[in-house]
Amino acid sequence: MGFDDPVLAKLCSANGISKDAYTKKGDVIEKIEMFLVRDYPRIKGLHYFSNLRVLSIIQQEITMIEGLESLVHVEKLWLCENKIKKIQGLTNLTNLRELYL
Repeated sequence: MGFDDPVLAKLCSANGISKDAYTKKGDVIEKIEMFLVRDYPRIKGLHYFSNLRVLSIIQQEITMIEGLESLVHVEKLWLCENKIKKIQGLTNLTNLRELYL
């Protein structure tokens, strides 16, 4: 999976992340937001952003928490107004201080 993945491309586009920034500077991006664009059905591609501190995924069609294993630096996580039924997949987020569901 790479920038050519349409779901990941929408995530990057919604955050003003160019293909160059995604492939070469993903590790310096600390905040990702996805809201008002309902085309993010699964949490994916975030492992490229290894230094994320804040992640907001709001009003999407997400049904499960997944793909966050590598986000060990996340301190604030918003997963609001999704279709999540079970809280899971947060074990590796040891720096998590704020969680909004």
